[in-house]
Parts: sequence; C-alpha cells; structure tokens
Amino acid sequence: MPTAAAPTAPAGPGSCSAADLVGSVEENIGGGAAGSVYRTLVLTNVSAEPCAAAQGYPGVSYINAAGQPLGAAAVRSGGPVTGEPLLLEPNQSAVSELRETRAENYGDDCVSEQATQLVVYPPDELESLNIDHQILACANPNVELLSVGPLQKR
Repeated sequence: MPTAAAPTAPAGPGSCSAADLVGSVEENIGGGAAGSVYRTLVLTNVSAEPCAAAQGYPGVSYINAAGQPLGAAAVRSGGPVTGEPLLLEPNQSAVSELRETRAENYGDDCVSEQATQLVVYPPDELESLNIDHQILACANPNVELLSVGPLQKR
C-alpha cells in the first residue's frame, strides 16, 4: 500500500539581505547630548517579498570618499538581544538608535577626516550596504565615535 507524503510546513520568508534593504539616517529633533548627537538608523525592505531581519545589532562604520574605513566600528549600546526575527513586509522598516560623538572632542588624537558614508551590515549578515552620510570623523582606529542600539521594528 502506498504511503502518503507527510505534509510540509510552508517555508517562511528568507533573511533580509543587504540587497533587500535600503538605509537612511534620520535626524532626531532635540536628539543631542554634550559632545554627541542621537540619530535613527533606518533599514527598509525594498524587495517585492517579506523578509526576516535577525534580532541583534547592525555593524556600522564610517568610510571616506575612497571607500577606506575611518575610526573604530560602532560599539553596541545595550545588552544581549534574543527573540524571533523581525518580519519586514515590502516597504516596512526596522530602526536602530545611532549615537555619533563629535570628532572635535578628541583633539590631535582624532586625526580628523571627512566621512562620506556609513557602511552598515544587517545583523547576522556578511554583505553590507552603504548610506550617504557626510560628517567629520577620525581616521585613528582607536577612536570610537559611533555606538549603535539593537534593531527594532518600526
């Protein structure tokens, strides 16, 4: 007697890759503190299908016009993150708090240089996306100007 095939669960949405996302940086009204400013990093699903963004922290760094990294990569602001991936429908966004410390705070240790973009790695992804972002940064890799919070659904 033939056996019936076991039903299979429908496949869920794939991971949000860098190619599925477009990034932007939003100004926060009154989002400043002594020597730093708080902004919102926005990652939007621009694909035609839903995708799942992993819980966690995006990797964020400054780069110059030549595409070279400037300063240290963003440090994480917060503790461990657990939970289900963030389901992003087409045109839906996830956000992360981005704090930028003023390069001028570091004097000669900074070795100041103009950053032209942010390089952003979505959580648990190996491919990055670039976001136009003009700001004075530090070339010194020991100077930490950026901190980033966990990705959250908007």
